[in-house]
Amino acid sequence: MDGPRALTVQLDPLPDRILTAYHEAGHAVVGLFLGRVLEHVDIEQTDERGGQTKFEDLPADAWEPCTEFDETRSVIEVEMVIDWAGSLSQAKVAGLFHDDPAVLTGFGVPRRGGQIDRGSDIDHVYQLAEMVGMAVGEIEPHVELMRQRAIALVDRPDIWADVATVADALLEHDRLSGDEVLELLDTDEAKARRLEAVKGPRRLI
Repeated sequence: MDGPRALTVQLDPLPDRILTAYHEAGHAVVGLFLGRVLEHVDIEQTDERGGQTKFEDLPADAWEPCTEFDETRSVIEVEMVIDWAGSLSQAKVAGLFHDDPAVLTGFGVPRRGGQIDRGSDIDHVYQLAEMVGMAVGEIEPHVELMRQRAIALVDRPDIWADVATVADALLEHDRLSGDEVLELLDTDEAKARRLEAVKGPRRLI
């Protein structure tokens, strides 16, 4: 999943590098939580992207269009949640979250008057919704349902603590392998950060 550079412009005044680190960390941490195998995550900017989170490829048949709630649809919906998690993490660290109109229009959600940035995570979410086999009128509510599921995960104190831990490491190293992320989240420092986050209010960023 490539971090769309356009989103960083929407959420100043935080530096692009910090926003990108949280965006990619959100993808990585939520993907791991949902059972995906992480290959690497980076914030190495190119002309096309601001960063990338790469998971192990899924079987080809996982992407076949479907109409019933079966294993294939479940896989597709997990991908939709992971896509949303990057954008929501980026928004949260910038102080914009949930239903803030600036977040929704900035991310190109059509019902708020914005336009989808082609090639962005949000564009991918809509493509995946179409693969689920829904009628046109059902796609928008389904995209919103996946957004709410992503919000529920990113808003969990323990998951947000892990997002912050991975983002901090990305800001220091630029790139982490999947194994390095797993090792990082298994350190005593990361465990303590999660524990403190769950115990009570604490500013993690």
